[in-house]
Amino acid sequence: MDKKYHRKVGLGIYQGDPLSPSIAKNKSNKNNSRNNNKNNNKNKNNNKNKKPSQKPKQQKKKKSFLLYFILFFVLALILVPVSAIIYQIQTAPQEWPIWTEHESTFRSSEDPNIRKPFPSLLDDPAEIDLTLVVPTRNEVKRLPKMMDETLEFLEKREKEQPGFTWEIIFTDDLSTDNTQELVMEYAKQYTDNKIRLLEMNPWCGKGCGVQKGMLRARGKYILMLDADGASKFSELNKLEEEMEKIEVEGFGLVIGSRKHLEADAERTFIRTVLMKGFHLLVSSVVRGVGDTQCGFKLFSRATARQIAGNMRVSGFAADVEMLYIAQHIDIDKVQGKQRQGKKRTCPIKEIGIIWEEIDGSKVDLLTDSLRMGRDIFKIRVNYLFKIWNLKTILQN
Repeated sequence: MDKKYHRKVGLGIYQGDPLSPSIAKNKSNKNNSRNNNKNNNKNKNNNKNKKPSQKPKQQKKKKSFLLYFILFFVLALILVPVSAIIYQIQTAPQEWPIWTEHESTFRSSEDPNIRKPFPSLLDDPAEIDLTLVVPTRNEVKRLPKMMDETLEFLEKREKEQPGFTWEIIFTDDLSTDNTQELVMEYAKQYTDNKIRLLEMNPWCGKGCGVQKGMLRARGKYILMLDADGASKFSELNKLEEEMEKIEVEGFGLVIGSRKHLEADAERTFIRTVLMKGFHLLVSSVVRGVGDTQCGFKLFSRATARQIAGNMRVSGFAADVEMLYIAQHIDIDKVQGKQRQGKKRTCPIKEIGIIWEEIDGSKVDLLTDSLRMGRDIFKIRVNYLFKIWNLKTILQN
Protein backbone atom coordinates (compact mmCIF):
# COMPACT_ATOMS: atom_id res chain seq x y z
CA MET A 1 0.00 0.00 0.00
CA ASP A 2 1.24 3.44 -0.76
CA LYS A 3 2.82 5.12 2.32
CA LYS A 4 1.16 8.41 1.42
CA TYR A 5 -2.26 6.69 1.82
CA HIS A 6 -1.38 5.40 5.30
CA ARG A 7 -0.43 8.91 6.45
CA LYS A 8 -4.00 10.06 5.83
CA VAL A 9 -6.06 7.13 7.30
CA GLY A 10 -7.29 6.53 10.88
CA LEU A 11 -6.65 9.63 12.94
CA GLY A 12 -5.49 11.27 9.74
CA ILE A 13 -1.81 11.26 10.86
CA TYR A 14 0.59 8.39 10.74
CA GLN A 15 2.10 8.37 14.21
CA GLY A 16 5.27 6.62 13.19
CA ASP A 17 6.01 9.10 10.47
CA PRO A 18 9.23 10.94 11.13
CA LEU A 19 7.63 14.05 9.60
CA SER A 20 4.86 14.08 12.24
CA PRO A 21 4.63 17.64 13.81
CA SER A 22 4.44 16.36 17.42
CA ILE A 23 7.53 14.19 17.02
CA ALA A 24 9.41 17.02 15.28
CA LYS A 25 8.41 19.39 18.07
CA ASN A 26 9.55 17.01 20.82
CA LYS A 27 12.85 16.47 19.07
CA SER A 28 13.43 20.20 18.66
CA ASN A 29 12.63 20.80 22.38
CA LYS A 30 15.11 18.13 23.44
CA ASN A 31 17.76 19.58 21.17
CA ASN A 32 17.14 23.07 22.52
CA SER A 33 17.37 21.92 26.13
CA ARG A 34 20.63 20.12 25.39
CA ASN A 35 22.02 23.20 23.71
CA ASN A 36 20.94 25.40 26.63
CA ASN A 37 22.60 23.06 29.12
CA LYS A 38 25.78 23.13 27.09
CA ASN A 39 25.69 26.91 26.90
CA ASN A 40 25.09 27.20 30.65
CA ASN A 41 28.00 24.90 31.38
CA LYS A 42 30.20 26.94 29.06
CA ASN A 43 29.13 30.19 30.77
CA LYS A 44 29.89 28.74 34.20
CA ASN A 45 33.32 27.64 33.06
CA ASN A 46 33.95 31.02 31.49
CA ASN A 47 32.86 32.81 34.68
CA LYS A 48 35.19 30.67 36.74
CA ASN A 49 38.08 31.46 34.45
CA LYS A 50 37.27 35.21 34.23
CA LYS A 51 39.07 37.62 36.63
CA PRO A 52 36.84 40.02 38.61
CA SER A 53 36.48 43.50 37.09
CA GLN A 54 38.64 46.30 38.57
CA LYS A 55 36.17 49.16 37.87
CA PRO A 56 33.92 48.84 40.97
CA LYS A 57 36.98 48.89 43.24
CA GLN A 58 38.35 51.96 41.52
CA GLN A 59 35.00 53.74 41.86
CA LYS A 60 34.86 52.88 45.55
CA LYS A 61 38.35 54.27 46.05
CA LYS A 62 37.40 57.51 44.30
CA LYS A 63 34.25 57.90 46.40
CA SER A 64 36.08 57.25 49.67
CA PHE A 65 38.85 59.71 48.71
CA LEU A 66 36.27 62.40 47.91
CA LEU A 67 34.47 61.76 51.19
CA TYR A 68 37.67 62.05 53.22
CA PHE A 69 38.64 65.22 51.38
CA ILE A 70 35.28 66.88 52.15
CA LEU A 71 35.50 65.79 55.79
CA PHE A 72 39.04 67.18 56.10
CA PHE A 73 37.97 70.48 54.49
CA VAL A 74 35.00 70.91 56.87
CA LEU A 75 37.14 70.12 59.91
CA ALA A 76 39.75 72.62 58.74
CA LEU A 77 37.09 75.32 58.41
CA ILE A 78 36.01 74.70 61.99
CA LEU A 79 39.31 73.97 63.71
CA VAL A 80 41.51 76.68 62.18
CA PRO A 81 39.50 79.70 63.45
CA VAL A 82 38.75 78.01 66.78
CA SER A 83 42.46 77.22 67.25
CA ALA A 84 43.36 80.80 66.38
CA ILE A 85 40.87 82.13 68.93
CA ILE A 86 42.07 79.75 71.65
CA TYR A 87 45.67 80.76 70.93
CA GLN A 88 44.71 84.41 71.16
CA ILE A 89 42.93 83.79 74.47
CA GLN A 90 45.83 81.86 75.95
CA THR A 91 48.32 84.57 75.00
CA ALA A 92 46.03 87.41 76.14
CA PRO A 93 46.65 89.07 79.53
CA GLN A 94 44.73 87.63 82.44
CA GLU A 95 43.45 90.95 83.76
CA TRP A 96 41.35 93.12 81.50
CA PRO A 97 41.47 95.98 80.90
CA ILE A 98 45.13 96.81 81.36
CA TRP A 99 45.60 100.10 83.21
CA THR A 100 48.75 102.11 82.73
CA GLU A 101 49.79 104.60 85.38
CA HIS A 102 49.08 107.42 82.94
CA GLU A 103 45.45 106.23 82.48
CA SER A 104 44.73 106.23 86.20
CA THR A 105 44.96 110.02 86.37
CA PHE A 106 43.69 113.02 84.43
CA ARG A 107 45.14 116.44 83.70
CA SER A 108 44.09 119.33 85.87
CA SER A 109 42.25 122.05 83.96
CA GLU A 110 44.15 124.72 85.94
CA ASP A 111 47.64 123.30 85.50
CA PRO A 112 48.25 120.60 82.83
CA ASN A 113 51.39 119.51 84.67
CA ILE A 114 49.30 118.41 87.66
CA ARG A 115 47.51 115.09 87.40
CA LYS A 116 44.61 114.07 89.61
CA PRO A 117 43.47 110.49 90.38
CA PHE A 118 40.35 109.12 88.72
CA PRO A 119 37.62 107.71 90.98
CA SER A 120 36.22 104.20 90.47
CA LEU A 121 32.89 102.82 89.28
CA LEU A 122 33.10 100.40 92.22
CA ASP A 123 32.61 103.29 94.64
CA ASP A 124 29.10 103.75 95.97
CA PRO A 125 26.98 105.76 96.28
CA ALA A 126 27.21 107.80 93.07
CA GLU A 127 28.65 111.29 93.49
CA ILE A 128 26.73 112.94 90.64
CA ASP A 129 23.57 112.36 88.58
CA LEU A 130 24.89 111.71 85.06
CA THR A 131 28.17 110.69 83.43
CA LEU A 132 28.69 110.90 79.67
CA VAL A 133 31.38 108.61 78.24
CA VAL A 134 32.63 109.75 74.81
CA PRO A 135 35.28 107.68 73.00
CA THR A 136 37.37 109.80 70.63
CA ARG A 137 40.06 109.37 67.97
CA ASN A 138 40.88 112.27 65.66
CA GLU A 139 37.52 113.98 66.22
CA VAL A 140 38.60 117.60 66.15
CA LYS A 141 36.29 118.38 63.19
CA ARG A 142 33.15 116.61 64.39
CA LEU A 143 33.38 117.16 68.15
CA PRO A 144 32.32 120.86 68.30
CA LYS A 145 28.87 120.13 66.85
CA MET A 146 28.18 117.40 69.40
CA MET A 147 29.53 119.49 72.29
CA ASP A 148 27.50 122.59 71.41
CA GLU A 149 24.27 120.59 71.43
CA THR A 150 25.18 118.58 74.52
CA LEU A 151 26.38 121.48 76.66
CA GLU A 152 23.32 123.54 75.76
CA PHE A 153 21.05 120.71 76.94
CA LEU A 154 22.98 120.12 80.19
CA GLU A 155 23.17 123.80 81.12
CA LYS A 156 19.45 124.22 80.48
CA ARG A 157 18.68 121.27 82.75
CA GLU A 158 20.92 122.72 85.47
CA LYS A 159 18.75 125.84 85.46
CA GLU A 160 15.46 123.89 85.36
CA GLN A 161 16.54 121.30 87.95
CA PRO A 162 18.72 122.91 90.64
CA GLY A 163 21.11 120.37 92.07
CA PHE A 164 21.45 118.40 88.83
CA THR A 165 25.10 117.40 88.37
CA TRP A 166 26.96 115.93 85.41
CA GLU A 167 30.37 115.13 83.93
CA ILE A 168 31.80 114.21 80.52
CA ILE A 169 34.69 111.73 80.31
CA PHE A 170 36.51 111.73 76.98
CA THR A 171 38.53 108.55 76.39
CA ASP A 172 40.99 109.49 73.68
CA ASP A 173 42.67 106.71 71.73
CA LEU A 174 45.99 108.25 70.66
CA SER A 175 44.56 111.01 68.46
CA THR A 176 47.10 112.50 66.06
CA ASP A 177 45.16 115.73 65.52
CA ASN A 178 44.27 118.35 68.16
CA THR A 179 41.40 116.42 69.77
CA GLN A 180 43.08 116.32 73.20
CA GLU A 181 43.85 120.02 73.10
CA LEU A 182 40.23 120.78 72.16
CA VAL A 183 38.95 118.70 75.08
CA MET A 184 41.26 120.52 77.47
CA GLU A 185 39.89 123.84 76.20
CA TYR A 186 36.41 122.68 77.21
CA ALA A 187 37.83 121.51 80.56
CA LYS A 188 39.29 124.97 81.21
CA GLN A 189 35.93 126.56 80.42
CA TYR A 190 33.82 124.16 82.54
CA THR A 191 36.51 122.94 85.05
CA ASP A 192 37.84 119.40 85.39
CA ASN A 193 35.03 118.61 87.81
CA LYS A 194 32.75 118.44 84.75
CA ILE A 195 35.03 117.60 81.83
CA ARG A 196 37.87 115.07 82.10
CA LEU A 197 40.25 113.54 79.60
CA LEU A 198 41.34 109.90 79.90
CA GLU A 199 44.38 109.54 77.65
CA MET A 200 44.71 105.91 76.58
CA ASN A 201 48.18 104.65 75.83
CA PRO A 202 48.86 102.22 74.16
CA TRP A 203 46.13 102.12 71.51
CA CYS A 204 43.07 100.37 72.88
CA GLY A 205 40.03 100.49 70.54
CA LYS A 206 36.57 102.04 70.82
CA GLY A 207 35.08 99.28 72.97
CA CYS A 208 37.99 99.44 75.37
CA GLY A 209 37.64 103.23 75.52
CA VAL A 210 33.97 102.95 76.53
CA GLN A 211 34.86 100.32 79.12
CA LYS A 212 37.63 102.39 80.71
CA GLY A 213 35.46 105.50 80.70
CA MET A 214 32.62 103.68 82.48
CA LEU A 215 35.03 102.29 85.09
CA ARG A 216 35.99 105.91 85.96
CA ALA A 217 32.41 107.25 86.11
CA ARG A 218 30.89 109.00 89.13
CA GLY A 219 27.32 109.16 87.83
CA LYS A 220 24.18 107.38 89.02
CA TYR A 221 23.45 106.88 85.32
CA ILE A 222 26.03 106.55 82.54
CA LEU A 223 25.35 107.52 78.93
CA MET A 224 27.54 106.07 76.20
CA LEU A 225 27.69 108.71 73.46
CA ASP A 226 29.41 108.86 70.06
CA ALA A 227 31.55 111.92 69.36
CA ASP A 228 30.00 112.64 65.96
CA GLY A 229 26.70 113.91 67.38
CA ALA A 230 24.63 111.67 65.07
CA SER A 231 22.13 110.96 67.87
CA LYS A 232 20.09 114.00 68.87
CA PHE A 233 21.10 114.61 72.48
CA SER A 234 17.67 115.77 73.64
CA GLU A 235 16.51 112.17 73.04
CA LEU A 236 18.11 111.50 76.43
CA ASN A 237 14.74 112.49 77.90
CA LYS A 238 13.14 109.44 76.23
CA LEU A 239 15.82 107.12 77.53
CA GLU A 240 15.47 108.46 81.08
CA GLU A 241 11.68 108.05 81.01
CA GLU A 242 12.04 104.41 79.94
CA MET A 243 14.69 103.81 82.59
CA GLU A 244 12.26 104.96 85.28
CA LYS A 245 9.72 102.42 84.00
CA ILE A 246 11.96 99.36 83.73
CA GLU A 247 14.63 99.79 86.43
CA VAL A 248 14.65 96.97 89.01
CA GLU A 249 16.64 97.42 92.21
CA GLY A 250 19.17 99.65 90.49
CA PHE A 251 19.50 97.56 87.31
CA GLY A 252 18.43 98.76 83.88
CA LEU A 253 19.65 99.44 80.34
CA VAL A 254 17.93 101.57 77.68
CA ILE A 255 19.20 101.42 74.10
CA GLY A 256 18.74 104.15 71.53
CA SER A 257 17.77 102.48 68.26
CA ARG A 258 17.83 103.29 64.53
CA LYS A 259 15.84 100.20 63.62
CA HIS A 260 12.78 102.26 62.64
CA LEU A 261 14.89 104.12 60.05
CA GLU A 262 15.99 101.02 58.12
CA ALA A 263 12.91 100.93 55.89
CA ASP A 264 13.69 104.38 54.44
CA ALA A 265 17.46 103.90 54.14
CA GLU A 266 19.03 103.45 50.71
CA ARG A 267 21.84 100.89 50.64
CA THR A 268 24.03 99.28 48.04
CA PHE A 269 23.78 95.54 47.47
CA ILE A 270 27.06 94.95 49.35
CA ARG A 271 25.88 96.96 52.36
CA THR A 272 22.60 95.03 52.41
CA VAL A 273 24.39 91.67 52.31
CA LEU A 274 26.81 92.71 55.08
CA MET A 275 23.95 94.05 57.21
CA LYS A 276 21.93 90.83 56.88
CA GLY A 277 24.98 88.72 57.64
CA PHE A 278 25.80 90.88 60.66
CA HIS A 279 22.26 90.60 62.05
CA LEU A 280 22.42 86.83 61.61
CA LEU A 281 25.67 86.65 63.59
CA VAL A 282 24.36 88.97 66.31
CA SER A 283 21.20 86.87 66.75
CA SER A 284 23.41 83.95 67.81
CA VAL A 285 24.70 86.04 70.74
CA VAL A 286 22.04 88.61 71.68
CA ARG A 287 18.28 88.06 71.74
CA GLY A 288 15.53 90.55 70.94
CA VAL A 289 17.63 93.65 70.07
CA GLY A 290 17.21 95.19 66.63
CA ASP A 291 20.07 97.73 66.71
CA THR A 292 23.07 96.80 68.82
CA GLN A 293 25.47 99.37 67.34
CA CYS A 294 23.80 102.72 67.99
CA GLY A 295 26.12 104.89 70.12
CA PHE A 296 23.44 106.13 72.49
CA LYS A 297 22.94 103.79 75.46
CA LEU A 298 21.92 104.62 79.02
CA PHE A 299 23.15 102.35 81.84
CA SER A 300 22.27 102.35 85.50
CA ARG A 301 25.37 102.40 87.70
CA ALA A 302 24.88 98.81 88.92
CA THR A 303 24.44 97.57 85.33
CA ALA A 304 27.51 99.45 84.08
CA ARG A 305 29.57 97.95 86.91
CA GLN A 306 28.78 94.37 85.85
CA ILE A 307 29.24 95.10 82.14
CA ALA A 308 32.47 97.11 82.31
CA GLY A 309 33.94 94.68 84.82
CA ASN A 310 33.48 91.73 82.44
CA MET A 311 34.09 93.11 78.95
CA ARG A 312 36.91 91.56 76.90
CA VAL A 313 36.26 92.71 73.31
CA SER A 314 37.88 96.05 72.51
CA GLY A 315 36.64 96.80 68.97
CA PHE A 316 33.31 97.82 67.44
CA ALA A 317 31.71 94.49 68.44
CA ALA A 318 32.01 95.53 72.10
CA ASP A 319 28.38 96.73 71.92
CA VAL A 320 27.29 93.15 71.26
CA GLU A 321 29.25 91.87 74.26
CA MET A 322 27.78 94.60 76.46
CA LEU A 323 24.27 93.43 75.63
CA TYR A 324 25.20 89.77 76.07
CA ILE A 325 26.54 90.48 79.57
CA ALA A 326 23.47 92.58 80.43
CA GLN A 327 21.14 89.74 79.41
CA HIS A 328 23.04 87.35 81.71
CA ILE A 329 23.30 89.49 84.84
CA ASP A 330 21.85 87.59 87.81
CA ILE A 331 20.44 90.35 90.04
CA ASP A 332 19.98 88.11 93.08
CA LYS A 333 23.53 86.73 92.79
CA VAL A 334 25.02 90.23 92.53
CA GLN A 335 23.09 91.35 95.59
CA GLY A 336 23.96 88.21 97.54
CA LYS A 337 20.34 87.10 97.82
CA GLN A 338 18.91 83.61 97.58
CA ARG A 339 16.95 83.22 94.36
CA GLN A 340 13.22 82.78 94.74
CA GLY A 341 11.51 81.61 91.58
CA LYS A 342 12.82 82.59 88.16
CA LYS A 343 16.22 84.12 87.54
CA ARG A 344 16.01 87.91 87.52
CA THR A 345 18.13 89.52 84.82
CA CYS A 346 18.80 93.13 83.91
CA PRO A 347 15.74 94.71 82.23
CA ILE A 348 16.55 96.05 78.75
CA LYS A 349 14.47 98.37 76.59
CA GLU A 350 15.10 99.44 73.01
CA ILE A 351 13.59 102.75 71.90
CA GLY A 352 13.70 104.61 68.60
CA ILE A 353 15.55 107.94 68.56
CA ILE A 354 16.21 110.80 66.14
CA TRP A 355 19.45 110.07 64.32
CA GLU A 356 21.22 111.45 61.26
CA GLU A 357 24.22 110.35 59.21
CA ILE A 358 27.32 112.45 59.86
CA ASP A 359 30.22 112.60 57.40
CA GLY A 360 33.70 111.57 58.50
CA SER A 361 33.02 108.04 59.75
CA LYS A 362 36.16 106.02 60.42
CA VAL A 363 34.45 102.68 59.90
CA ASP A 364 35.83 100.77 56.92
CA LEU A 365 32.94 98.84 55.40
CA LEU A 366 34.82 95.66 54.47
CA THR A 367 37.70 95.52 56.95
CA ASP A 368 35.69 96.46 60.05
CA SER A 369 32.81 94.20 59.02
CA LEU A 370 35.21 91.24 58.91
CA ARG A 371 36.74 92.21 62.25
CA MET A 372 33.32 92.54 63.84
CA GLY A 373 32.30 89.15 62.45
CA ARG A 374 35.46 87.63 63.91
CA ASP A 375 34.85 89.27 67.31
CA ILE A 376 31.20 88.19 67.45
CA PHE A 377 32.27 84.63 66.65
CA LYS A 378 34.87 84.94 69.41
CA ILE A 379 32.21 86.15 71.89
CA ARG A 380 29.91 83.27 71.00
CA VAL A 381 32.56 80.55 71.23
CA ASN A 382 34.23 81.80 74.41
CA TYR A 383 31.04 82.21 76.43
CA LEU A 384 29.47 79.03 75.02
CA PHE A 385 32.41 76.83 76.03
CA LYS A 386 33.00 78.69 79.33
CA ILE A 387 36.42 79.92 78.25
CA TRP A 388 35.22 83.33 79.39
CA ASN A 389 33.13 83.38 82.57
CA LEU A 390 31.07 86.24 83.89
CA LYS A 391 32.23 87.24 87.34
CA THR A 392 30.17 89.12 89.90
CA ILE A 393 31.57 92.63 90.42
CA LEU A 394 30.93 93.84 93.94
CA GLN A 395 30.87 97.48 94.98
CA ASN A 396 33.42 98.85 97.45
